[in-house]
Amino acid sequence: MAKLGMDSLNSSRPSSADAPGNSGKRRPPSKPSGKRRGGQPGHKTNNRIARDPGTVWDVYAGKCGGCGAALDVASAVPDAAWVHQLVKLVGSAEVRDYHMHVHGCDCGHRTPARLPPGVPPTTTGPRLQAAITTLVAKFGLSRQDVHQARDEVFDVQLSIGALQGVPDRAAEATRPAVQNIGAQLQAAPVRHRDETGWCQGGKRACVWVVTSAMGAFLRVDPNRSRQAFRRLLPRLRGLIHTDRGRANDIIEQALRQL
Repeated sequence: MAKLGMDSLNSSRPSSADAPGNSGKRRPPSKPSGKRRGGQPGHKTNNRIARDPGTVWDVYAGKCGGCGAALDVASAVPDAAWVHQLVKLVGSAEVRDYHMHVHGCDCGHRTPARLPPGVPPTTTGPRLQAAITTLVAKFGLSRQDVHQARDEVFDVQLSIGALQGVPDRAAEATRPAVQNIGAQLQAAPVRHRDETGWCQGGKRACVWVVTSAMGAFLRVDPNRSRQAFRRLLPRLRGLIHTDRGRANDIIEQALRQL
């Protein structure tokens, strides 16, 4: 019954969720706390991290700010310079063409040149692949958003199909590491498990996660069934912290903690 009386004035609900009779009401402004704006005394400081510069420019004053007399380099005070650090993105993407020549031999055979060591057979270099994969996997950008960013940020001309291949190759390259994390979580003495809704390829799915003190392992499955639970944790060993979802009923009571 208490929830029936909740609105944007007495809870964290947005005003758009209020009943029609409450439309137009706004939460009254909070009373001043008496504290000054900004960081409070004793708060944890976040200092700017100085990076190693690629280039150092020495800047000198041309004339005195007091009397206007001309100043030279020799008048600079030792160890009194302050540093202004500027971080820039210089230029656009570097594009390299490797002209793979074909050699003819007296025997009649033609031999094509091979790519030099370290040159990938794809059209994207390692750092560009890492940037695209980060935008997709970590920040959740769609392929269309990344396709737009490649023009506006990277100044790179790539098709959506080529972009799709980048995270696919990254997933394949990291598969052994992911499998190793999953194997270690299988043997962990205490684990936490949960799941949430997900959308993959325009279809409803579910993200299953299991965590322990050493790390976390996520797996996308089409549903929330007990079979999906088994695919995440084939061996039910050790203590498992879960919610009251029905899929968790396959865990023995002695191994389950709510």
